[in-house]
Amino acid sequence: MDTTTAKSTPANKRRRLIRLALPLTILALILAMAWGGRYVIWVKTVNESLDSMQRGEFIKALEQARQCISMMSCIQDSKSLCISYRLMSSIYACRRQFQQAQVYNAKGLDIDKSVWGKGSVEYADDLQNLALMKRKQREFPESEKMYNEAIAIYQSRTGSDVECARAKALDAWVLIQQDKMVDAKKLLTESDQTLKQQFGDAHFERLVGLIESAYISKKEGKAAELNAALDTVYKMITEPKAFERSSAQTVVVLNLLAQMLRDRGQEDKALKIFEIAEINCKSSAIAGGYNTFMADILETHAKLLSKLGHQNESEELRRRAAEIRSIHFSMKRITLSGLA
Repeated sequence: MDTTTAKSTPANKRRRLIRLALPLTILALILAMAWGGRYVIWVKTVNESLDSMQRGEFIKALEQARQCISMMSCIQDSKSLCISYRLMSSIYACRRQFQQAQVYNAKGLDIDKSVWGKGSVEYADDLQNLALMKRKQREFPESEKMYNEAIAIYQSRTGSDVECARAKALDAWVLIQQDKMVDAKKLLTESDQTLKQQFGDAHFERLVGLIESAYISKKEGKAAELNAALDTVYKMITEPKAFERSSAQTVVVLNLLAQMLRDRGQEDKALKIFEIAEINCKSSAIAGGYNTFMADILETHAKLLSKLGHQNESEELRRRAAEIRSIHFSMKRITLSGLA
């Protein structure tokens, strides 16, 4: 048989294709395994960073978040890299270092715009985070503008009703701070209607909007509306399953509720809410309770106890608050620029 003819048979052609394809297949498998292994390590490191943040080990949390960014930068995984930037931003924001937080938030927004576009839910999520930082720095007009943009995006996207409702409740607080009560009420009504439809009457998601509505009633001097709102919120909070999750925002809302109950002469209820606030503050991812949120709660609680004649208990809470602020201040002085 002629060798030229033998080489051109279909069987030989298949063998040549297999020989050519096999190294490429093996290389693809190796790369896939390497990427998969890197992704597993990334997920593990993200969770470790969150755990470190919850324990108040912010230097360690930042190191771990930086590792996450490095891993995902190497393989250009946009979604995971964006999550890593959000993590870094959250850690800085937790330390109230908002300038550093905004740097990483902006990097996340750049990815959102280039990969998913400015009309994407991903972009709206990061825009909300930036709006929250602006709000905490009392830059209310800028915060309001960002919330409005995020709300518009959510309204244009199917299946984003809950995200839109949450954004409206947060935006309402910004409006309240600017005495835009009519606009705030409108947003709160719309937000509460959506959340009731999605979760029912007695659910945590409604808490922020309800306490903001109560706060408006207080500022406007509407005693009947205020008392009705406070009763509703108090019943929700004291339910056994009131808090399926806790957050810094929950703690702030609880502290505000306790103060309003105290001001209305409902000291027993206020004391119970302070206790719930302290428990939630300790369990939320804000330094295991060693933070300014807890110090604020303890000091307000101490004032109420003093008013009721419980001086020893009041002094103990003041001492704890002072200790927490001291720890918080000493941690804040640590230089973090080398980790950025």
